[in-house]
Amino acid sequence: MDDGSGRSADRAARLPAARTALAAALPRRQPQAACRGDTGGHALAAPLHIRVLRAVDQATGCEDLLQKRGQLFVHETADGPSKGAYGLGLRREHGVKVDILDADEIRQLEPAWRRSFKSAVYLPEQGQCPNPGRLVARLAEHAARQGTLIIRAKVIGFDMGANGPSALRLVGGGRMPVETVALCAGAWSGDLARKLGDRIPLESERGYHIMVRGPKRTCASRRSPTTASSLPRR
Repeated sequence: MDDGSGRSADRAARLPAARTALAAALPRRQPQAACRGDTGGHALAAPLHIRVLRAVDQATGCEDLLQKRGQLFVHETADGPSKGAYGLGLRREHGVKVDILDADEIRQLEPAWRRSFKSAVYLPEQGQCPNPGRLVARLAEHAARQGTLIIRAKVIGFDMGANGPSALRLVGGGRMPVETVALCAGAWSGDLARKLGDRIPLESERGYHIMVRGPKRTCASRRSPTTASSLPRR
């Protein structure tokens, strides 16, 4: 709980909600339930992912922001991938291409990586966006050109009608009539969902990443975003 930042007390206060969410999720972590859930998710996500990328490419010229470079998960032990065999099996069952690489194959794919990595999982069909903020801005610009009205306001609640939300309540006392509401507020979605009568076990968390400075030629040689299972001890 204590990460050295002094925020452990704040996190402890969230334990009751986290315990409730975990208890509700545990039955779904059984293998049979996980398979059912993953099958549905892959069936929906795969064709939608392809359609969205193609539409974005054609309509907004975002080819530079949608890159298919694969993803590499490296391990410092030869048996690293076997520790995630269940998850890798689910990926393969649902049509995800998974390659297991040894030390030589890692070097062939990414010559810049050090030799202490003995094995890797490579997902060649994975895609990335190098600048999500710029992509969202281009999507917004495209939507505006198509007639979408973009209003910047803070929603604090809803007026409810016979068939659901009838208006948004805004800061300052304003109201905006609506017919349909799509809740896409990220970390704030849980609070807004409660005001609609739904309890979503959503908890926000800080993200972490490491920026590595190195020769330009070395960075350029890395074709695939890489995740290491452990860091070297110095």
